[in-house]
Amino acid sequence: MKRHLKKIAVVLLAIMVFTSMAGYVYAANTTFRDFSQYIYIGSYSSITASPQLKTDASPLYIRLDENAPANSYFVRALACGRSTLNAVNCTIYNKELVDHVIIDSGKHYSIDSVTYENGPGCAVLSLMTYGSPGTVTGQWAPDTAQQFNSPYV
Repeated sequence: MKRHLKKIAVVLLAIMVFTSMAGYVYAANTTFRDFSQYIYIGSYSSITASPQLKTDASPLYIRLDENAPANSYFVRALACGRSTLNAVNCTIYNKELVDHVIIDSGKHYSIDSVTYENGPGCAVLSLMTYGSPGTVTGQWAPDTAQQFNSPYV
């Protein structure tokens, strides 16, 4: 009888461990990529040299260095093929498609999008400012398993 209870306890423990892991997001393409891009006033500039594979529905990650010329930037998450010629805006805020979200320099952000769901599998981030133009540096990733600051609109 005691042995039977131990087996049941082990099975229940295994089920609990397995179901607790089900809520985690396992993002695959999470390597942070450095970027340096000149950002113009009133015109979007891609911060990526080439589109990066988006492997799941997790948010995109971006961080602008604190030395950015302006304080705030408009960000678009774009879905595209292997080139940016036919890129489509896929930026999401509060579960709705929006033209852009706004981020501040010096902070880490999770950018929600439907890039993976609607696109052919590649992601690009574009920035624009109405502040001071200049070169912006930072990091980005097409996928992230962590939740960072939320942008605003």
